[in-house]
Amino acid sequence: MSVIMIETIRSLTSLMLDETRLLTTGRRAELGELAAAKMRLTARLEKQVAAHERDDPHWQEGLSGEDKTAFAQAVEEMQLVATDNARHLLRQIELSRDLMEAIVEEARRIDGHQSSTYGSGGGLQRFELPAPIAVNSRL
Repeated sequence: MSVIMIETIRSLTSLMLDETRLLTTGRRAELGELAAAKMRLTARLEKQVAAHERDDPHWQEGLSGEDKTAFAQAVEEMQLVATDNARHLLRQIELSRDLMEAIVEEARRIDGHQSSTYGSGGGLQRFELPAPIAVNSRL
């Protein structure tokens, strides 16, 4: 059963490597499919670990020397790749957020949605209304 888990870990590692490669090359079309596959593999791995834990909470100690080494190497490689993948994904999220903020600011500048009103004390208050923005998910 640990062989199946090791293969799942290696598959997940391979997907994360592919995703990182796509993020660094700027090709984003396949990212949705990779993310969905990554979620499925992660769920499968969680299910396998839970089954092992349920059957024997000390299952890792019961692995043979060769299986234990292969399992440890697979997990270590997955952790390294996952760290790099997370760093690239966070950068992509930051870039997307910055881009959306720039679009909103430009829309506000062009549209001029600024308003003012008199307060109860007679003072004039200026405020900006939110600019109407619609994002097409197929940019």
